[in-house]
Amino acid sequence: MGDAADPVPAITGGSVIINCMYNRENAKTSAKSFCKMSGSECTTMTEEKNDLWIPEERFSMTDDKTLGLISVLIRNLTVNDSGMYRCKDGSEWFQEVKFNSCCGTSEKQTAYILGTAVIHCKYPEKYKDHLKQLYKVQNGSLLSIHIVGSSTTNERFSLNINEQEHVLTVTIAYVSRHDDGVYFCGIYNNLIYTPLFSEIRLHVSGESTCTLTSYVYSQDKCTPIGIMKLKLLVSESCCGTSEEQTAYILGTAVIHCKYPEKYKDHLKQLYKVQNGSLLSIHIVGSSTTNERFSLNINEQEHVLTVTIAYVSRHDDGVYFCGIYNNLIYTPLFSEIRLHVSGESTCTLTFCKR
Repeated sequence: MGDAADPVPAITGGSVIINCMYNRENAKTSAKSFCKMSGSECTTMTEEKNDLWIPEERFSMTDDKTLGLISVLIRNLTVNDSGMYRCKDGSEWFQEVKFNSCCGTSEKQTAYILGTAVIHCKYPEKYKDHLKQLYKVQNGSLLSIHIVGSSTTNERFSLNINEQEHVLTVTIAYVSRHDDGVYFCGIYNNLIYTPLFSEIRLHVSGESTCTLTSYVYSQDKCTPIGIMKLKLLVSESCCGTSEEQTAYILGTAVIHCKYPEKYKDHLKQLYKVQNGSLLSIHIVGSSTTNERFSLNINEQEHVLTVTIAYVSRHDDGVYFCGIYNNLIYTPLFSEIRLHVSGESTCTLTFCKR
C-alpha cells in the first residue's frame, strides 16, 4: 500500500481512530498488526482484537475483512505517541501522527435517572469549521450517535456549538439506565482518521443527592434530576388538609382547597383516584371534557374552589387539589373524600291553583 501518507493530526489527552485499507483478495488471511517505527525496527503496539474499545488498553485494533479495513484506536494520547506508524497486512503502509497541545480530556461524570446530563467537550480551534459528532461505545465498537446539524432518531440527544469558546455541548434529556456508558466527542472526518477530543465515562445513578424542601415538595436552589431521596419539611403552618365531605345526587358539591402563597403563580389542578392511580380531572383555565366540573381561584385568599354540578354516584371517591408541575414531583395540598348520598336535602314545594 506504499508510501507515507499525509500526517494525521491528533490531540494530546484525546484519542484518534486511524483506518488502514488493504487489498481484500490478497490479505484476507494475513496477520494484521499496528507498529511504531524506531529506526529500522517496528515495535508492535497492538494486534487484531474482537473489540475496538478495550477499557484497560490504550491501543486496540479490529479488522473488517468484508471492507478490507483495519481500524486502530489510540486513547489518552501523549506527546510521546508522536511518530511514524505502520499498519502491516503483508505489505507496508505508513502513517505519521502529529499532536496539538490543546484540549483532549478523559473524565468521569454522573447523571441521574429522568434528569438531564450535560457534557462539555472543548476542541482545538483548527477544527472550528469541521462537523462535530458524538460516539458511544456499544459492543466494543464506536457507534455514531449524533452529528451536529443533522436529524436524529433519538430526540433526547442534542449537540450545540459555542464557536467563540470552541466548546461542543452534548445534552441528554430524560436520562435512562441505557445511557450509561462511554462516549467520545469527535470530528466527522474521512475514512483515514477520526480525531476524538474528549472521552466521557457516564455513570447513571438511580439516586440523586438533591433534597427538596417545602410544605409538600418544592425546590430549594436545587434542580431535580432523577429518582430522588426526598426530605419532607413542613415549613409552613398553612393550608394542608385531609377531610371528608358529603354531596347529594343531582345536587352541587363545593370543595374549598387553600394553598400556600408561594404557589400563587402556579397552575392548579384537580385529581381523582381511579383504579389506584391519580387521574387529572381538570386544570385551571383549560378546557375539559366534563363541563360539570369547574375550578376557580380566589387569589387574595389563596383558595381553589372546585364545583361539581349535578352530582352522580360516579362522583363518589377521593380527590386531591394540587399544583400542575413537572415529572419529578407534584405538590398536593388538599385531600377530599367525597361521599355521594342517595338522599337530597332539597325540598320541593308544589302549589295547586
